[in-house]
Amino acid sequence: MVMSAPACRRVLTASLGLFGLITAPTEAASTASTVTAASLDVGPLAVLVAAATGKLIICAAGAVAAVAVGLTLENLLVGCAVFAFVFVCFVIALCVE
Repeated sequence: MVMSAPACRRVLTASLGLFGLITAPTEAASTASTVTAASLDVGPLAVLVAAATGKLIICAAGAVAAVAVGLTLENLLVGCAVFAFVFVCFVIALCVE
């Protein structure tokens, strides 16, 4: 579907206006949220959770979940066997070196 130039400008203007309304800070939100030095002090568990929820980990978990949904039990067992074989080969290669 191709839109004319005036229609594109109207849609763009409406979209930018809506974006401005959504992202505009409100008076209550700006006064209620403050960051203190104590709120930045986190423990090691919080660091691990933050590391585990990084973009790469989330993408990898999503890919694993997507593949797992399409697997049958037989494919899952073969995949686990291949992974175990590769893991054992890796460990042997580390021990030999």
